[in-house]
Amino acid sequence: MKTRSNFPLTLTQRQEATILNSFQIDSQRLLAATNGVLQKLNFKTKKETNSVDFIYPVGFTTHSGQNELEGMRTLRQGTIKLIKLPNDKIEIRSSINLKHLAIVASGIGLVFYLVGFYISVVDRSMEHIALSLILIVSILVIDRIYIKNKVANILNEIVQSATKSI
Repeated sequence: MKTRSNFPLTLTQRQEATILNSFQIDSQRLLAATNGVLQKLNFKTKKETNSVDFIYPVGFTTHSGQNELEGMRTLRQGTIKLIKLPNDKIEIRSSINLKHLAIVASGIGLVFYLVGFYISVVDRSMEHIALSLILIVSILVIDRIYIKNKVANILNEIVQSATKSI
């Protein structure tokens, strides 16, 4: 599995699958498996010719507290494309949007800074800024690793589902 990242807003991962019949037949099977795996994870999907766009809809309708947790979800949208390679393989390329991760990490860091700033008796605003920045970077790095592993598992499950349906 290859991973490429433009860290600020996009995470791209690739996995290859061997073409058994033809690109068109195998890509249809892979797209159906992709659709099924993503819908099982409660993503809304939109099927294109050789790709599937997915988004996790966040509904703020309950009073159970679940809506606050759903609002913090960072793996929300992306695209999975199928690309024909010349060596009888199909490349499954995922592109995940990380802007929600950046927003959540910045919000948590800002709250941490403001709470520390207003509770602090001694003026240590530079320390609060430094700690807030460290917290933001830590959240970005840890959650990026989590998203990368989650997407790798999704891609593996897609390939396994497609090979089971042969």
